[in-house]
Amino acid sequence: MTTRNSSVRGKKDVAVMAKTYEEIAEAFGEYVSELLQIFLLKLDSKGIFDYSKVRMFNIQRSNELLKNLDMVEDKIPVLELSFKSCPYNPDIYAKLLEFGIYDVDSFATAKEFGLETFLNPLVIDLCKKRLENIEKNPELLKILALLRDETEIETIKFLYSKDINDILNEYSLMKIIKTNNKNK
Repeated sequence: MTTRNSSVRGKKDVAVMAKTYEEIAEAFGEYVSELLQIFLLKLDSKGIFDYSKVRMFNIQRSNELLKNLDMVEDKIPVLELSFKSCPYNPDIYAKLLEFGIYDVDSFATAKEFGLETFLNPLVIDLCKKRLENIEKNPELLKILALLRDETEIETIKFLYSKDINDILNEYSLMKIIKTNNKNK
């Protein structure tokens, strides 16, 4: 009987946590949005940034549109509307990655808004997951190079650095063994 009660209790706990965490995540999203708005207003007041150019954007509307992505089959129009509502919403770019839409121009826009620190880890993780087939996703490699201010060759070296180091270590070890065998 206690096992049944504990499993029911566990399910209730999971349901409460899922609801609570979702609300907390939403609150953090609103907080970041408000913080960004205050920051842009301060830059505007100091003459560093013209906030009137972005005041027409609405991150809450953009987020609401993103919440509806699961309800539609064709994601691109919803992502475009979300982008038009607020092109500096980092969640748009995360969704582009999630759905395999690797548009280099969109990520160049993200970089203009200073979102590379948010996007770099996401793109790196995605590249590492697809490392064996990276040649099938050249746009993904271009996006990472763009975000890291590197050439594609430098980005490939970064992605394969562990493999390159392993090969160099093996080569060094083989060279030492060969030298030791000659000396015997």
